[in-house]
Amino acid sequence: MADAPFLGGGDGVTGRPTVGPLPLTDKQLEVLERRGRGQDMWQIAREMQISVFTARGHLKAAKERLDATDTADAVAKAISLKLISPAGGSDVR
Repeated sequence: MADAPFLGGGDGVTGRPTVGPLPLTDKQLEVLERRGRGQDMWQIAREMQISVFTARGHLKAAKERLDATDTADAVAKAISLKLISPAGGSDVR
């Protein structure tokens, strides 16, 4: 990782912080938070009423935007940037 992710002041629409040049979408954040809580991709897809392929796509895009090496790294970065709440914690968004 050459540079740390840039945490901007918000995307101007949802008020969520932005990371890098593009904000993480609500769906990407939801998939990351659910993975951080231990749900598998099939559970996530079923509960979000999307295909497992779509859920994987959201996860992949989130990992790329966070410059994460894997899912655990992406979840950890999202928590440290206060984009998602830690498992069992209150919602910080």
